[in-house]
Amino acid sequence: MTIQAEFKEAFSKRAKSVLFNPEEITDEALDVATLETYEECNGRVVKSWAMMDFALIRLKLYLKIALSEEDSLLLSKAISEIKASPLESKPTFNSFIRLECV
Repeated sequence: MTIQAEFKEAFSKRAKSVLFNPEEITDEALDVATLETYEECNGRVVKSWAMMDFALIRLKLYLKIALSEEDSLLLSKAISEIKASPLESKPTFNSFIRLECV
């Protein structure tokens, strides 16, 4: 399994546990949010929380879910963390801790 596929799987679990209507979360929507996250990371070693927060907000936008003030703050912090992350040849998900829905 590739790093991006691992991220998508973990992101899918998180999104389905956080959003009100998990049935809206299609493979296409997950693919779009995952791709946009990796594009934003653009060769940086980014902490998993920043990637997850960024991806979740991108997913909400894709699904046309209105963002709250908290969402805007999460996005801002995620983008700041991404921009402050060190460069590497490709984005990695090495600080990833498997998130399990409880």
